[in-house]
Amino acid sequence: MAYHSIEHLGIIALGFGLGGLGTFAALFHTFNHSLCKTLSFFAAGRLGQIFGGSHDMENMSGSLLISPVWGIGIFCSLLALIGIAPFALFMSEFQLIKAAIDAHAMDCAFFIPYRCRYCLYGALGHAITAGVG
Repeated sequence: MAYHSIEHLGIIALGFGLGGLGTFAALFHTFNHSLCKTLSFFAAGRLGQIFGGSHDMENMSGSLLISPVWGIGIFCSLLALIGIAPFALFMSEFQLIKAAIDAHAMDCAFFIPYRCRYCLYGALGHAITAGVG
């Protein structure tokens, strides 16, 4: 889960580099990332205690069945960190794309969805494994 922060710091730096709406989107992304990351670490820590002290994601599979509250917490926080549509991190990335288009930085506007595709494939597998099993 910690590697998501490196990706999100790059998105935030891109927003500050674009200026204007990009700065607002970067600050919005920072706020939402900190909330989602906090929820994911709290849920992973609690699930680790429930699963006998193991913090290996493979050992915590099926957490929705064992602890529905914390299972939903880890599943939703991982989906939000990926940037799935109904969550606020998706909105901040969408605002960054709009800021890049407004600044005529088409390479940046192309970079964000291109990067999201690879992160989605990798992290969605972990989210499904942690939640459902």
